[in-house]
Amino acid sequence: SFEKEYCIIDVRENTDYAKGHVKGAKSLPAAQIVAHANEALPRKNMMVYVYGADSGESCAAAQKLSDAGFTSVTETGSYDDWARDSGCGLEQSSDSRCKGVDGKESRRNAGNDGKEREERVNRL
Repeated sequence: SFEKEYCIIDVRENTDYAKGHVKGAKSLPAAQIVAHANEALPRKNMMVYVYGADSGESCAAAQKLSDAGFTSVTETGSYDDWARDSGCGLEQSSDSRCKGVDGKESRRNAGNDGKEREERVNRL
């Protein structure tokens, strides 16, 4: 089966996550990402999309996940980028479930521009 799970990770502080986040995103603050990645992400080969307060924070967190052995990590910029560019749902609830999606790609990208992110989000 080509079905893969994916998870959207918000690496901002919990207070920022509580104020608003991408629908379905899981909160995993950057300072805790290495310590709690294995609990939050059930498999090393699942697709992981990371965003933060800014692209520097999300890029550093994505690199830490990659260094920890996660094989399909994509840095997607900041929360503000998602809110402005993606058109995907934003919410304030505590829904933090990872979801499944059909697809067979396994890649690690960093520093994508808004257009690439929007196309990727629309596939989710």
